[in-house]
Amino acid sequence: MSQILDQAAAASEKSGSQGPRISFLGPEGTFSESVVDYIFEDRDFHRLPQNTISDCLASLASGAADHAVVPVENSTGGVVPDFWDILARGWQQRSWEITHDVVSDVSQHLFTLPELAEVGQKPVKIFSHWQALRQCRKYLDRVYPKADWVPVDSTAEAGRLVREAAGEAYAAIGHRNIGDRFGLTRLAASVEDNPFNQTRFMVVSRRSTTATGYQGAAAEARALTYHSALSPSLASVPAALAEIQQGQGWELAGCYSLPKPGYMGEYNVFMDWRTGGELPADPVDPTPDSEYVVLDTYLRVP
Repeated sequence: MSQILDQAAAASEKSGSQGPRISFLGPEGTFSESVVDYIFEDRDFHRLPQNTISDCLASLASGAADHAVVPVENSTGGVVPDFWDILARGWQQRSWEITHDVVSDVSQHLFTLPELAEVGQKPVKIFSHWQALRQCRKYLDRVYPKADWVPVDSTAEAGRLVREAAGEAYAAIGHRNIGDRFGLTRLAASVEDNPFNQTRFMVVSRRSTTATGYQGAAAEARALTYHSALSPSLASVPAALAEIQQGQGWELAGCYSLPKPGYMGEYNVFMDWRTGGELPADPVDPTPDSEYVVLDTYLRVP
């Protein structure tokens, strides 16, 4: 973790600010913010909450932020398509790169207004990010089968909406801190269906403020390092698998696809490769004839 802190400090010195500027999926009180706090610990940094993942990445392109922390995958709800869609469409033009990832345990909690909790009023609408609602689907179907689910931009936004809807029988699902933040009462704790619920976050940095992911990771001993590739079609995956497997020291860690916008039956395929311990001398690069492209190599934050 020391490497990303050193990179952030260098970036802030270059920009003339007193600390790195970190954008994240906001508002304040989201799981993304808790991951930012974990990664940057007690260092001074500037929080830049954003409304969407697209806004987080745009803040890097504009120079408003040095780093962004965004959710990309959940063990229950699957991939978060926003990030991957942006990466697939603009990987050649982007001014940022993936430098780190971190996997965080996620526990969802159900909150409502104190006056409704006191009288045992059941919510008729439950607000949260669509991923959080999906992670709690079985619980909600069992306990609140008549309640409507209302997806919003973030779990913290759900808490704010419930707080401002005075007198309405609404509830919000989110991080344990939204109760204190918005003056809500917790109706139930740990309502996620999967007790091993986890979300994977990417740390994305402006290219001008950091070394490449691979060069930075090479300084870290015995760390999990990931090598990300993008393939333009399902048909090219076998060749890409065979080619990268020839690289000594890398193993397949994940492979998933998203539909290409506007093309029925065609997909962008992402592959993650992993190594540990002493890193290979060089990441495995495609040949000029390869039907895939290497994106970034990045370090996992423990």
